[in-house]
Amino acid sequence: MAKFLDLARCVWAGSKNPDDGRLVLKGLSKTQIVTPQLIGLTLAQATNALQSAGLVLGTVTLTTGPVTAQSTAVYTMVNRGTVINITLTT
Repeated sequence: MAKFLDLARCVWAGSKNPDDGRLVLKGLSKTQIVTPQLIGLTLAQATNALQSAGLVLGTVTLTTGPVTAQSTAVYTMVNRGTVINITLTT
């Protein structure tokens, strides 16, 4: 019989999620991570968000202003260590 994720059992009421709120799915293959929202963040904030999620900052187009584009769509499932490129606009 197939087993499905029971979301009600995955809620940690009254305490902090042990993964600091990150959604990480583990299966038989590589660990999958949800790509974080980087749009609107500074370069330092985007770098921190990617490192915290287990992803790698790739090419940065421009170096000032907020992030206006990222190479992988927000909330896309990717493998740990995936390189994400960003664009900043002044």
